[in-house]
Amino acid sequence: MTNLNDIITQINTLSERNSFDIYIPSLKRNVKFKPLTSKQQKSLYSCVTDNIVYSTRFIIVTYNIIKENCYEQDVIDNLTTLDRIAILLFIRKSTLGVNITVADENTTYTGSIESSIQLINSLEIPSNKTIEIKNIRVELQVPTIEIQYRLEKELREGQATPTMSLDEIVEDAVLSEACKMIKNVWVIDNDQITDTQYNTYSFKDKITLIENLPAEVMFEIQSYATNINSLTSKILTLQEYNPPIPFDITVDFFLDR
Repeated sequence: MTNLNDIITQINTLSERNSFDIYIPSLKRNVKFKPLTSKQQKSLYSCVTDNIVYSTRFIIVTYNIIKENCYEQDVIDNLTTLDRIAILLFIRKSTLGVNITVADENTTYTGSIESSIQLINSLEIPSNKTIEIKNIRVELQVPTIEIQYRLEKELREGQATPTMSLDEIVEDAVLSEACKMIKNVWVIDNDQITDTQYNTYSFKDKITLIENLPAEVMFEIQSYATNINSLTSKILTLQEYNPPIPFDITVDFFLDR
């Protein structure tokens, strides 16, 4: 009988040979990734019963897949949520191909994600932005996948779909997004500048801090978020249609051929 460990070693060697390059916009270069394994594909099925408001389980599972399959471990936690889109698009292409079906306003459309992948090659990640309002200085950034992952792990993992009102859900989502986009906060009192050391706080405490910032700061954060969301919306569309048909990267994206 052939030794199972020898077979698995051989399979892993073949997996390395079948690895592929993915263009990472924030790095402006390719990074090599391993193909999706059957075990990882199985883990995606666990997301079918996900928290439908925040997709917590899907965010956690896909982060783990990216981390396990990336050959450059030192870059992972600096990858942005826009890089995440690029990676997941390419993993989908390599696993199930480029053709997808999208339901939009009771109509079903078929198309290809190839144009979305091509858009990634020219994608410019927004630069960090520093704002100063009413003696508060805030540095904004495109969220990293590590921050996105840690927020879901800390605040929502294991929770059922929230029973909050629509207004409460919107408020929570806005604060969570702001929480991920803030890199640091300083309080300026005359000549004294206090570094809040924002990244040392728990996410619950970060949200409390954000709730106490001047309202104008939140307007600036939302303006910065609009730019990120607009890039995301541009990428996640079927370009064959006029106007283009939007699609999203959810668990179904990896389960339906």
